[in-house]
Amino acid sequence: ERAHELASPSSSFQHKQGDVWVASYVKSGTTWTIGILAALVGHPAAEYAGNLQKVTRLFCPQPELPDLGFGDDGFGHSMEQLNDWSGIDIGTNNRNYRYFKSHWPSKDHVVSNGKSKFIYVLRNAQDQLVSHWNQVYGMGFHYGTEDMTFEGGWDDFVQDLVGWECGEWLLL
Repeated sequence: ERAHELASPSSSFQHKQGDVWVASYVKSGTTWTIGILAALVGHPAAEYAGNLQKVTRLFCPQPELPDLGFGDDGFGHSMEQLNDWSGIDIGTNNRNYRYFKSHWPSKDHVVSNGKSKFIYVLRNAQDQLVSHWNQVYGMGFHYGTEDMTFEGGWDDFVQDLVGWECGEWLLL
């Protein structure tokens, strides 16, 4: 799994001074927050903030997603692409800032490293759960739920998620 590769001490991912991580639990407004961030720094991604694919490909990649070989039609990036990510010059300190998205909890590669800044996006748990259900039910799967069928509807969905590995987010 890519997240474990990123968390490994031998990971080839290079944190750089000024990296900005937008981190949240799934369906908590991450993509919209990235759209606002893109508007604040004057990046064209602000114009298509609702298009997750374009935002992650062009402005704020999600390192946990590996490059699956789809190029601009995919979401992921190779480690080399991530390390070479040029960032954006926002006119302060003559420094380019790289922006990353993560649904990984506040640990491993998304933890204070002395170089990065973090924006944690939190959402009312009930609203998040309803949003997650609507996406899961519409798509049939979502973010690690491929093995869950949700054939029992809302009640089974909630019961299945109770045991899902999301506890680290509850500590924020």
